[in-house]
Amino acid sequence: MTIRSLLTALRRGPHALKKQLEQWYSPREIKAIALFAGLGVTVLLYRSSRTLYESYLQTHLPKARVAEIARTDSLFAALSVKAAKDDSLIFSIPEDSLAPKHMRTAPVKGSTLPAGAIILNNATKEQLMELPGVGPSTAERILEYRSKRQRFRSLTELLNVKTIGESRFQRMKPYLRLN
Repeated sequence: MTIRSLLTALRRGPHALKKQLEQWYSPREIKAIALFAGLGVTVLLYRSSRTLYESYLQTHLPKARVAEIARTDSLFAALSVKAAKDDSLIFSIPEDSLAPKHMRTAPVKGSTLPAGAIILNNATKEQLMELPGVGPSTAERILEYRSKRQRFRSLTELLNVKTIGESRFQRMKPYLRLN
């Protein structure tokens, strides 16, 4: 389908245009194309009529009002209510970004523990939950594994516990010891 064939069909009338379109598109696609074309034309007409009205018929407006109208007509103003109210561009800086970096970031779980603080063969569920990457269910799995085996023979046995992989083990390892 070429633009020339569409224009020729349009000159012949709406029925010829419809027949030309039906050769290439389903009725549902034709309706969608018509809807989007109609919306596009409506937006263009609205914007151009608004511009004509504001520029030719409202010459008695003060310059401040004309500047405000021009500012609110921009895409940025449509997306930012703050910019529509103020005369300048305002950037919002979150309160916590002004604080020092060590205060901004949440403390990492386990970072307050000293090295080797938790004895793996004697630890309770609560003590295990202090480790980074260990929640209630993982702590339960560690305790189940320990009760089945009586004790851990090495720290690397933790890798046999379900849901503990190499990366999680490496995060926990500095805070653990066997006895």
